[in-house]
Amino acid sequence: MATPSGLRILFTGNWRMVNISPSFDPLLSHPDRLLGRHLRDVAEGAAQICTDSPASFLSIGLSNEDLEALCYLLGACHDFGKATSYFQEYIKAIRDGRSPKKRAESNHGGISALFASSVVRSRFSHLDSPLRDILPYIAYEAVRRHHGDLHNSLEDIELLRDDEEVFSRQIASMDLDLTLEAYSGLVDAATVAGFFQNWREEMDVTLRYANRTFRHLRRKPDPGYAGLAQFCYSALLSADKEGASGLTVARNLGAVRGDLVDRYRERKNFGRVDSRINAIRNAIYAEVTGQVGGLDLAEHIFSLNLPTGTGKTLTGLSFALKLRERIERERGLCPRIIYCLPYLSIIDQNAQVFEEVFGCGGAPPSSEVLLTHHHLTEFSYRTEEGEYEPDDSQFLIEGWNAEVIVTTFVQFFSMLFSGKNRAHRKYHRVVGGIVILDEVQTLPHRYWELVRQAVSRLAEDHGIYFILMTATQPHIFKAGEEIRELAPGRETYFHALDRLDLYVHREPVRITEFIEIVREDLSAQPDKDFLIVMNTVASSQQVFRALTEPAEPGTAYVYLSTRVVPRERLSRIRMIKEKELDPWRRVIVSTQLIEAGVDIDVDVVYRDFAPLDSVNQVAGRCNRNFGKVRGVMHLFEVVDERGVPYSRYIYRESEVLLQKTRDVLEGKVILTEAEFVTTIEEYYAAVSDAKSDDFSKKLLEHYTLLEFEDLDSGFNLIDTGYPKCSVFVALDERAEDLWNRFRAVRQIKDRSTRRNAFLAIRKGFYDYVIAVPSKFRDAVGYDEGIGMGYISSEEIDQGLLYDLELGFHPAQEDGGGGMLDL
Repeated sequence: MATPSGLRILFTGNWRMVNISPSFDPLLSHPDRLLGRHLRDVAEGAAQICTDSPASFLSIGLSNEDLEALCYLLGACHDFGKATSYFQEYIKAIRDGRSPKKRAESNHGGISALFASSVVRSRFSHLDSPLRDILPYIAYEAVRRHHGDLHNSLEDIELLRDDEEVFSRQIASMDLDLTLEAYSGLVDAATVAGFFQNWREEMDVTLRYANRTFRHLRRKPDPGYAGLAQFCYSALLSADKEGASGLTVARNLGAVRGDLVDRYRERKNFGRVDSRINAIRNAIYAEVTGQVGGLDLAEHIFSLNLPTGTGKTLTGLSFALKLRERIERERGLCPRIIYCLPYLSIIDQNAQVFEEVFGCGGAPPSSEVLLTHHHLTEFSYRTEEGEYEPDDSQFLIEGWNAEVIVTTFVQFFSMLFSGKNRAHRKYHRVVGGIVILDEVQTLPHRYWELVRQAVSRLAEDHGIYFILMTATQPHIFKAGEEIRELAPGRETYFHALDRLDLYVHREPVRITEFIEIVREDLSAQPDKDFLIVMNTVASSQQVFRALTEPAEPGTAYVYLSTRVVPRERLSRIRMIKEKELDPWRRVIVSTQLIEAGVDIDVDVVYRDFAPLDSVNQVAGRCNRNFGKVRGVMHLFEVVDERGVPYSRYIYRESEVLLQKTRDVLEGKVILTEAEFVTTIEEYYAAVSDAKSDDFSKKLLEHYTLLEFEDLDSGFNLIDTGYPKCSVFVALDERAEDLWNRFRAVRQIKDRSTRRNAFLAIRKGFYDYVIAVPSKFRDAVGYDEGIGMGYISSEEIDQGLLYDLELGFHPAQEDGGGGMLDL
C-alpha cells in the first residue's frame, strides 16, 4: 500500500503536490526508534494477536477479518500525535541527553485518539448500526488511554470540548510530508491529509453522536462491546510495549504434557491404597481425568465440587493439562492454563507443588513454562538462555508469558473488572485458555451475578474453559444447565468421608468464657492438636495470649494472622505442614486466613460463628487425612465484653449469610460431615433466594456502558472495611539490611536505575511489610513520601507496636476491633 511520490492531495481547497521522499531528520517515536517503523510494528503486532487468537465477536456482528483490521488500525494510529514538533522536540532532547520540556502540546494521546476515531469511522462505515457507531468510540478510548488506565468512555469523549486549542497548535506544528512518510503503507495518504484539513469536523462528529451512541448502549446493553474494547486495548498495549521494548519470548509448548501429573503421582507413589483417604483420592483422580476424552468441547464451564483434602489441586491441574492436549490435537490451538487462588497464604504452597510437577524430578521449570504472579512476586524471569534483568522480568511476568500461570483472584478479576493498564495487557493471553478458579466460594455473593455473566461471555466470545473448584460450590451457575460437574460421584465421596462431628453451640458466650472452655479442653486432651479460628485480629490475639499464660506442657503454640510479617507467617505455616513441631502437640490460633487451601490437619477445631461456607472450609482442617479417631469441631457465637458478636465486626456486608447460616442450623446440635452436603445445599439455595443482585447489576451497567473507571472503583475483592497503611517491620538483621538498601535506592537520581535497583530487592523487602489500620499512622511514623511506616528493631525489643509472637500489637488497640484478616 506504499504511497507514490508526487501524489496529488486535496488540501485547504486547492490541489497541492506533496513530496514524500525521505527527510533529513525523520520523525521519532522513541529516542532510538523511527515513528514509521514503530507504527508499522505495532499495527502488525496487534493484527497478529488477532490472527493467533480464537476470540470471536460474531455475536455483535464483527467478523474476524474486521477484528484484525480494527486492531491493525489502532496500532497504526496510536502514536499519530508524536508527529508534532512539540513531541519531536521532547523526544530528541531525551535522545541527546538534554532535559526535555514537557507541555500540554507534547502529549500525544488526545489527538491520536481523535485520529484513530476518524480512521475507524471511515473504514467501518459499511457495517450496520449499532456496531458501526460504537467502533470509533472504542478506538478513541483505547488510543487515548494507551499510556494510562481506561476511564469512563463518554466522559473521556467530553474532554474533546477542552482540547480544541491544543489540537490546533499540534496540527499546525506537524509537517504533512513527514507525517505521510511515517504513514506510508499504513493508512491511505488521502485519509491522513484529510484529517489535517478536517480535524475540527471530526471532533464535532465525535461529540455530536456520542450521547446517541451511549444511549443505545444503555437501552440495549450488550457486554460484547465492552469485551471488544478490552480485547482491542490489550492487543494494542501488548503490541506497543513489546514493539518498543523488543522483549518477546517464544512459547514452549512441548514442555507441557498432558501426563505430567500422572508421572508426578507415580514418582510420589500416590497410587498406593494404604489408607481410606488415599483410596478415595485415587478414585476421584481417575473419575475426573477420565472425563476428558468424552467431553463435549462445546461445553466450557465446569464444576469440581469435592470434599476438602481429596486432592482437588492435582486433580484439577491434571484435568486441565489433558484438556489442553486434546484441544491442541483436535483444534490446533494450545491454550494457556491460568490457575487462580484467593489468598497469598496458599498461592506459594500450590506453586511449589506445581514446580515439582513440571520439574519432573529434575531442575525447576523455566519461566516460559510456569510462573507465579501476584503483587509480591519476585521479578525473576528465567529461560534456558539465562535470567532477565529485573525490569525486563517484570514486563514478561506481568504479561503472563508462560504456558501455566499461578495467580490470584485479584489479578484475574482486575483484568476483567478494572481499567488498569497493567492488568489489561495480559487480557488477550487468557483468550482460548483454561481458567481454574480454586476456592471459588470465597467470591463475595454480591458479585455472583457479575461473575456469572462475565464468565458466560468469556466462554462464548473468547472460547475460555472455566473450572470452578471448591468443597462448597456456591450457586453462581445453575447446576446441570449452566455448569457441568466433573465428579459425578461427588455425593458418594462426601458420604464416604465422614471424618468429624460439628457441635453447634447456639447460646452466645463472652470471649473470657470461650477462652476457659478451650483451656479446659486443652488440658483434658493433652495428646490432641487444636485449631482455634477467630473472626478479628484483636480477639485472636487475646485468645492466643490467654491460652499461653500459662502454657500447657509439651505444647507448641502457633499464632497466624496478617499482622505477622509474611516471611514469618509462611514459615509458621510450613512448620505446621511439615510437622517440624513434632513431637509436641500443636495449638494453632488463627484468623480466617487458615480457611481456604492451607493444608494442615488437626484433631479438634473451635470456630467463632461465621457464614456456613467459611465454617465448612475450617472443618476441612479437622481430621483432614481421615485418621482412625473421629475429629471434633465446635461452633460458638463469641461476643465481646459489650455483648457484640465478633462476627458482626467482620461480616457487616454479609448479614444475610449469617442469618441463613442460623436458619439452616436451627434445631441442629450435632452435624456429621456427611450431613454437610445437604446442609450446604440448603444454605446456598437460601442465600441465592435472599441475596440482592443490585450491586452486580450496577457494575454490569458500568461495564456495558464502557465506564471502566466506575467499574474499577466498584469492584473490590479485598474490602477490609477500614483504611489501611503499609508498615515495614525491622524484625531481624536481614530486614534491617533490606531497609538500609531501600533507603539507598531512594537516593538514586536516575529514575530507571532507581526502579531496577528496587526491583532487585522488592520480593525480600515485602517479606517484612504488613498492613495496619490507618489510625496508627502516627504511631508507626508513616512517611507520606514513601507511603510507608517503619517499626525499628529497638521498638520491637522494647515491646512496642510489634510482638514477636502476635505481630503488630499496639497497646491502645481494644479487644473488639473489626479487623478483617485475610
